[in-house]
Amino acid sequence: DESDTVELTMYVPQRDGAAEAMAVGLFSDWRDLCVNADFSMATILGTLLHLHYKVQHRQWSVYNALRKPECMVVNVQPLDFERRGGLMHIGENMWHNGDRLGSPEIREEVMPFAQQPATMVIEQQDEDTWWVLASAGNSQRPPPWMRRFVHGLKEAAVAFVQDPLTLVHRPFPDDATLLHAYTKEAKAAGFV
Repeated sequence: DESDTVELTMYVPQRDGAAEAMAVGLFSDWRDLCVNADFSMATILGTLLHLHYKVQHRQWSVYNALRKPECMVVNVQPLDFERRGGLMHIGENMWHNGDRLGSPEIREEVMPFAQQPATMVIEQQDEDTWWVLASAGNSQRPPPWMRRFVHGLKEAAVAFVQDPLTLVHRPFPDDATLLHAYTKEAKAAGFV
């Protein structure tokens, strides 16, 4: 979006006071957060540390529900792997919409309604597996934007592991190159 500022709406836990972890209940709420990533100097590691600091020190603002239709919503869902009473959490993908184990993945013919311009859910399935689920409104984030987003997300993940001092803002390949690469990938996976 050619901006060095990203505004996010996050779903965050609100029970980190003394003995609040032992309370039973959903103590989470929406908060708005603004993250800056300077075009000429921001690195992957620096931006992640900046975001971590802001979350850790609660440098967010109260959620403004009237702005929901225009905000990017981010929800991070880590799992608690400690057994309690013989039970343990499992990832939502293991039970959402009933048992889907062994069912083929099928793309729907009609695109679902998007509630805001962009939503990202970073979800932990098990101790070693995380999912990044992204959805976007087609009119505000058309396919060329989404291809750049996916490319940037992949590059950021690889850079975080291999070269965390890589600059955040790097030039993107042209859309025809990205479209060709993703079409080839979709055909190989049997989606096209």
